[in-house]
Amino acid sequence: MNPPPLAAADASCSGSPRSYRNARSARVIGKSLGISRQKELVMTPEEHLGFEQRTRTSDDAALRRLVILEASQYRPEVVDMARDELRRRGLRVLSPEDFWMQFPAEWIDAMGFCYRCCVETTDDSLGLIMTYKGIGTRLRGGIGGLGDKPCMECGSIIQEKWFYVIVPVVPLGKYRVIGIARKSMGAELIGRKLEEPPDNVRSSTNA
Repeated sequence: MNPPPLAAADASCSGSPRSYRNARSARVIGKSLGISRQKELVMTPEEHLGFEQRTRTSDDAALRRLVILEASQYRPEVVDMARDELRRRGLRVLSPEDFWMQFPAEWIDAMGFCYRCCVETTDDSLGLIMTYKGIGTRLRGGIGGLGDKPCMECGSIIQEKWFYVIVPVVPLGKYRVIGIARKSMGAELIGRKLEEPPDNVRSSTNA
């Protein structure tokens, strides 16, 4: 029996934000296989052979995601194996921008957001959005509030996160947000925080 692929080899590349959950699940599987950077142990010869076999059985899309978008989450040896396997197959290791231009569906499958929305945001996630007895966090804005139209590529919108005590009290930043349908628990929101302008730019704008 062939060993399991390194990461999401069978994941759909439909381009739907729903597939973002598949990519996250793949990263969890990768960690359970011992290939996360969190386990910085030297590979034994047996481990090296096993990971090499898994690299050989992973499809092109999985290898591209691992090397170009998810390298920081894996052990350096595994990233090197994936990079070598791409070269063995005659495939270039692309820059993130070239990857987006050539394989937009694969990009969105892995990141959830298009290239432009990723570039204009940070890796800071949306975090927990909930209130209890009027106290907590909520999102405001969107198409009606901030006058933002959905991104043509990934469908994300700009919303602002606020801390509430019955009414909005403290703004916590603006985010690109996508809603993912879930069968059992309604919609799940994923978000990336918009880049904040430097203090000197902000102050000159407000002057």
